[in-house]
Amino acid sequence: MEYSQSVGAFLDACTDCAECGSCAASCPFLQRYGTPDEIIKDHPQDVFLCTNCGGCTSRCALGISPAEALFQTKCDLIQAGNIPDTIRQALSMARGFANKGHNFPFVHYSAANTVFWPGCGLAGMYPAIVQRVPEILSEHLGIEVGVVLDCCYDPVYQFGDVNTTSTAIKNIRENLKSHNISRMITGCSNCQKIFSLFLKDITVEHILEVMPQDAFTPALKKQIYLHHPCPTLLSGRIREQTKKLLDRQDQTTILDFQEPLCCGYGGGLSTISPALANQFIDRIIHAAGERPIVTYCTGCTHRFTKHGKSSHHILEFLRGIRPLKKPVPSYHRWINRLLLSLSERIKSIALTSCI
Repeated sequence: MEYSQSVGAFLDACTDCAECGSCAASCPFLQRYGTPDEIIKDHPQDVFLCTNCGGCTSRCALGISPAEALFQTKCDLIQAGNIPDTIRQALSMARGFANKGHNFPFVHYSAANTVFWPGCGLAGMYPAIVQRVPEILSEHLGIEVGVVLDCCYDPVYQFGDVNTTSTAIKNIRENLKSHNISRMITGCSNCQKIFSLFLKDITVEHILEVMPQDAFTPALKKQIYLHHPCPTLLSGRIREQTKKLLDRQDQTTILDFQEPLCCGYGGGLSTISPALANQFIDRIIHAAGERPIVTYCTGCTHRFTKHGKSSHHILEFLRGIRPLKKPVPSYHRWINRLLLSLSERIKSIALTSCI
């Protein structure tokens, strides 16, 4: 295979596995399939089993980016049309999911300069949170905060399909500009990642950077395991802010790692190879022990809960919100998104008629 310039530069810089291999130390994927340079050179199609967590880059002794090289190889293979049928099918499913969430009747854009973009997960699993957050932010910021319901196409991007993602983001940018939206506060770390890459002309903040501490109820009275989702690997600011929000919980002891551990959901791995994906999540469940897991990623929360682990999204502890007790089925998540979109659309019509 012909290597793109960035991948070729990585291969030139990367040492042989026998001399290094530090990047593989805590990654089930690399432990099974070899170091990134071996995978790219000897069996490149296995890059689609990488979760894109970035842990290998954080541990690289040379200070280069194996994660970037692995992801770029995904992009190159998709661009060349050289992907296995299993990956083609999984990518088609991801595109179908994103296309559905990016079109009527699941899309809604409020006419406000500042909006809350919850992401697909929050809208599907926690519609009450999506309705509550703008109320809190409007009061806290002293401005009207609207809601945008749409899909950022991260599930597609995770496979390396940058072209489809870029096309969708161009449409999102047009919608934002047509509604005079200049600031987005997102409830999803993956959405924030995508927007930081493709929407550099829009101010994008994470909800935990903006949410006031007094919006949370001190509902946790025990030791917890705080799980940081992968996109925050390079964002210590968000991780520290999350700990501050939980530190105010009376009698709560927080246990977490300095670096996020991947739950195995990224890159579509839980669909492509459930067994390998479970090796990722088993590490976290083992580390948490008997403690409940608190995180701020709906994908992680859903995976932990499905595996029988007590798990909560931190926004479940906002005042007036009732925490979930069991996983939300896929069909129910789509119903929630539909009803939420209709509700916001009706609200916008009512506000317009009052002006």
